[in-house]
Amino acid sequence: MSEVVVGKIQGVAAASSAAEAAAATDAWVTLQPTAAKGQLYAATLGDGHTLWLEVLSAKGPRVQLLCYGETIDVNLSLTPAEVRHKESLTKMRKHQQEQQQQGPWDAGSLLPSQLLSQHGVSQLRLVTSINEFAAEVQQHPAWWCDGTGPEDPPLIAEQVALLSAGELLAFLQGSRGVCILQLYKGWGEKGADQQPLLRPFVLQLLQRAAEDKGVLLMGSAAPEGLGASLLLCARQQPFKAWAEHLATVGVQAALVADSPFYKATGGSLDGKVIAAVDEQLKSLSSAAAVLPWKRRR
Repeated sequence: MSEVVVGKIQGVAAASSAAEAAAATDAWVTLQPTAAKGQLYAATLGDGHTLWLEVLSAKGPRVQLLCYGETIDVNLSLTPAEVRHKESLTKMRKHQQEQQQQGPWDAGSLLPSQLLSQHGVSQLRLVTSINEFAAEVQQHPAWWCDGTGPEDPPLIAEQVALLSAGELLAFLQGSRGVCILQLYKGWGEKGADQQPLLRPFVLQLLQRAAEDKGVLLMGSAAPEGLGASLLLCARQQPFKAWAEHLATVGVQAALVADSPFYKATGGSLDGKVIAAVDEQLKSLSSAAAVLPWKRRR
């Protein structure tokens, strides 16, 4: 667990003057009166990149966050005046020069707490909460079940960050019978920010799935250890048979093969499957794909 003394972080890493230190700290101070467990904040760093901060707990000036798998304790008790007293402008400028020599932003080699220290936070925005997001998915499940096609517009950063959580919620709510989660992506860009397992709300939703007696979990390994995915499926047929088949071919959530079956099952498993794979699905199980597969609360 890393501890971030917010005033000190902002004053040392993100500011070249006392006024900038005070303004940067203010971005964090807005967290204190409103932060609550289950919220998700978008933190814009001083270099323009974004970190997604999931609130695990909030008690007075101390807020515990989860970001890309790292638990961070944030101390909001320091004021800008105390920051300026702690760190002189000379130390701030020296620290900035040292960080600039280390090269560009790299989420693959630096922990989120280190990125916060290096760049500071210029803006902090409340995105949603786990309960609000779950209600949104339940009201409009299609987006989280049907996948995206080549003609669809590219996803914005917020949609990418919440994609895995949305698919897991749609599954846990019964809107889809199978869900595939990439546990590790070992090809292409593979930094922490590229790993679906470490994205917002995913770890707590996996815990829910593991405790759900109606859910089966199956591992699916990519050839040569390049990746690993987790298949989540309803215990009833045909979803169980579909998931077992996908596991045997090493399906990966972050990689879509040319197989029509792979494409269909990797996207929507809602019973409205394209004709090209209809016969193959029937050969795996003759049971009808009935959704929702569980009673909605």
